[in-house]
Amino acid sequence: MSTSTIQQQRSGKKTAARALLSATVIGTLFLCWATFVNWQHGTHAAIHAGMGQGGVSFVMSMSMAFMLEFLFFLPSNKLVRIPFAVVVTMLVVTAFTTLVHLIIGTPEIIKTMALPIMMGIGYTTLYCLRLSRMYAGASTAD
Repeated sequence: MSTSTIQQQRSGKKTAARALLSATVIGTLFLCWATFVNWQHGTHAAIHAGMGQGGVSFVMSMSMAFMLEFLFFLPSNKLVRIPFAVVVTMLVVTAFTTLVHLIIGTPEIIKTMALPIMMGIGYTTLYCLRLSRMYAGASTAD
């Protein structure tokens, strides 16, 4: 195996470990948030909403990085890359999360999702800014 292949595998493992840690922290945080916001509707509804939001947050956190990296390079205009990747990613995440909450019957969907959406916009923007710095001057063919 070449040195570059070994470095790519190590980098991929580190990326996966960071993504798993991040998804676990974010999933736990938003599980607690959704449980708190829905507590007035009873323990069952609160825990149900918390588990739904925690699970969705975990899955979405794991997949957002891949989605952002794909979407970031779609536009050829470098000025549009960040807003395009952020907006499309957040639309997909918000639509999916809303659907999950509608299916499980979360009583306070807007309150439950407000904080995760605001933090998601910040996260996706910072992620894209990092991508922009990493690939500054590189063409889309690189």
